[in-house]
Amino acid sequence: MSGTLLTTKLYMPPPQLGLVPRPRLIDRLDAGLDRKLTLVSAPAGFGKTTLISEWLLRRDCCVAWLSLDERDNDLACFLTYLVAALRQVDEHIGSAVKSMLQVSQPLPVAELMAALINDIAGVALPFVLALDDYHVIQQTQVHEALHFLLAHRPATLHLVIATREDPPLPLARLRVHGEMTEIRASDLRFTQAEADAFLNQVSGLGLEPDEVAALEARTEGWIAGLQLAALSLRSDGGDARDFIHAFAGDDRHVMDYLVDEVLSRQPEEIQRFLLHTAVLDRLCGPLCDAVCSDPAGTTGQETLEHLEQANLFIVPLDNRREWYRYHQLFADLLRYRLRRARTDVADLHRQASAWYEAKGFITEAVHHAAAADDIKRVVRLAETNIIPLIEHGELVPLIRQLDMLPSDMVRARPWLCVARAWVLVYAGRLDALSMRLQDAEAALTKAVDMGEAEKRHIAGHIAAICSYAENLAGETHRVAALAREALDLLPEEDQRARTFAASTYGTALRYSNPAAAGPALIEALATSRAIGDYHLIVVNTCERGLLHLTQGHLRRAAVFYQEAIEIADEYRQRHGRHLPAAAYAHLLMSQVLYEWNDLDDAVHHAGESVALARPWGQVVALSGGYRELANALQASGDASGALDAIQSAKQIVIDLPSSVAHVSLIGACEARIRLAQGDAAAIQDWAQQYKVDLGDEINCRNEFQYLTLARGLVAQGKPDDAMYLLRRMRAEADKMDRARYLVEMLTLQAWILQTKGETEPALEMLACALRQAEPEQYIRTFVDVGQPMARLLYEAAAQGIMREYAGRLLAAFPAAEPLHAQTLVEPLSEREIEVLRLVAGGLSNREIARRLVLSLNTVKSHNQNIYGKLGVGSRTQAIAKAKALGILPVE
Repeated sequence: MSGTLLTTKLYMPPPQLGLVPRPRLIDRLDAGLDRKLTLVSAPAGFGKTTLISEWLLRRDCCVAWLSLDERDNDLACFLTYLVAALRQVDEHIGSAVKSMLQVSQPLPVAELMAALINDIAGVALPFVLALDDYHVIQQTQVHEALHFLLAHRPATLHLVIATREDPPLPLARLRVHGEMTEIRASDLRFTQAEADAFLNQVSGLGLEPDEVAALEARTEGWIAGLQLAALSLRSDGGDARDFIHAFAGDDRHVMDYLVDEVLSRQPEEIQRFLLHTAVLDRLCGPLCDAVCSDPAGTTGQETLEHLEQANLFIVPLDNRREWYRYHQLFADLLRYRLRRARTDVADLHRQASAWYEAKGFITEAVHHAAAADDIKRVVRLAETNIIPLIEHGELVPLIRQLDMLPSDMVRARPWLCVARAWVLVYAGRLDALSMRLQDAEAALTKAVDMGEAEKRHIAGHIAAICSYAENLAGETHRVAALAREALDLLPEEDQRARTFAASTYGTALRYSNPAAAGPALIEALATSRAIGDYHLIVVNTCERGLLHLTQGHLRRAAVFYQEAIEIADEYRQRHGRHLPAAAYAHLLMSQVLYEWNDLDDAVHHAGESVALARPWGQVVALSGGYRELANALQASGDASGALDAIQSAKQIVIDLPSSVAHVSLIGACEARIRLAQGDAAAIQDWAQQYKVDLGDEINCRNEFQYLTLARGLVAQGKPDDAMYLLRRMRAEADKMDRARYLVEMLTLQAWILQTKGETEPALEMLACALRQAEPEQYIRTFVDVGQPMARLLYEAAAQGIMREYAGRLLAAFPAAEPLHAQTLVEPLSEREIEVLRLVAGGLSNREIARRLVLSLNTVKSHNQNIYGKLGVGSRTQAIAKAKALGILPVE
């Protein structure tokens, strides 16, 4: 190489103004300095260079920096610039290499690199070699040189590579041996907090938290996308909320960036692949082959793996390199350009629909048939694949797609009417269901050419739908009979519909006859497994857990819920998409974790439930997820977050009307949260609105609501009414062997007796509650009563009533001051607590005196003070009372 070096290639970028701090990534980079390599690999615009330069400037370490460009694909050029960069650390590095590059015959890469490495080994101080934009390197010899450097790296050198695509280096080997730190797009994407800092603090846009969250979700944390959105917001000057709602890949700034930096740099065959597969929400090799065959013979799988390696805004959906999706904004851009390319988009959708149908992905097949405006195909798919539609589909779009069909056509086809009814009932849309069932029955009556067997089949589906609807509505007495009718009518070959009916039948028995529910649900689960229906397997596994929960067995219930979550995860790994029914499993797991006071995990599982149920559109699952999220946030101390979550639940059941019973349940949860936040009238207002009264009939479907009413009655100063209600509830629960809420009933009764000054009966009732609760480790049922329950538990522990369990419960109570300080008239002094600890350790008075350098009389005086303040008469009683009050730890 000859000519002048471009020295700006050797300068590390200066610090930027208004940089968003990224300590979580800086810490990871710091931790990786002892390894051979740090690889920062991500698509354009993810802040790779900014992160590395910020990190190195913060460390104030020796750095050799080289920004690469296309000219560095010549080995001599690359090594010349590499030597120049290394001389920023030590001016003596590379003299031999420079001489070797002047010879007429090129020398082997290994010989050149050996000379360079020998020079580097002479550097005493540790330093970092940073190679930026390594994706421009395509020349094999340059890759070989870097490979050699890594293999024989001197201990003082740490290599950092920033690139848009993974380099052809032995990354797998480095990964296995723990010799590489990797920072990927998923790490670089802005979190919501970082997005807020950038949009509001750096860019000064003054966006609301929900607006920041929406923009972060739309850009998927892509930093350049957020920068371009901020640019558009500032330049357009319109309403921020409207802009964020409409922001997409066809925004002029985003489009220009992605075209210039990404799309235009791809070969023609890759551009064609990207455009044709843009009609797909998810991508796998065979599906891509169906919509975009390559004349050169390259398979879709090979192209997808190339795109992944090249970091071309493609997101893997599993760990097996089978399923992928495009980044949202990139997909928007591709679809925009596809519409302008005069390609037969409808034909692409038809090809995708055919592939999905052949593979059994019916929801996707219907989606693409509807996108192709192929009505006949939509009708055929809906009529012949009813149950798979509701199991895996996004229910709200499905309702829209079926509602777009000509109404005369629908009403004339019984199976199509049934399909619409199934989608509505499974979405929880009971408001629109009755009309669709009437359509189905009318169409069945008019179907004069239909055989009796097929009519019975349709009638079985209608009975199954009605059974499911009655179950949602809380009309327990009719559910089992309708489910049995469905099972009598449905043919043996329709195993999916029969299993749905059997599951609903088992659910009905769970409420009316728990002993018989077990065998029914075991059979339903066995059939689900036999036909390989993941949705039904997860649902029936959850139902078995719910049966145990009904009987008060939290531990067994949690085992089934965890199993259901693992089954759903297996499905996701296998098919590259989430199983919507997993929302139920996460919702139910959140309930158990809440009771165990594992609030972080309860919030996590409730959030997972919401995330899964939102695209599914299932009202009960989505509102239930928000309900459990609200409970966990309230218990965690996030009062405003709890109210936001419960308002989301209420809005869902308003926008997508469900049963009155379900709406009442959401209202009861809100009333409890508001009561916990100091609104004493909240439960009374709820009870009046939903006509929940002391004298109502009580069944297992409304126990939560009436326990809520009992709390409200106590808050209103009506303990006798509350006690009357709780006695009725206990009698019903005992009669039906339902122990799910028995602990809460006993706990509330103990609380009521305490408020009336009946301490001994209160302690006896509390002892019953503790005996019932201890095997399953109930916690929140006691804690949610508040400080009156804490005081009762102190007293119980002091009297030796299940002391260890009571101590664990007391430890879960939040307290603004030490618990013992709230109970003792005169708190113990620090010296008295010190003496008490030594007493608990088994030391005699004389040993305590020696240990603390006190006189024996002084120790005895401390003991007398301790006994007086604790209200006890002996060492043993003092230790027990101190443990109950939290002064001493419970072993």
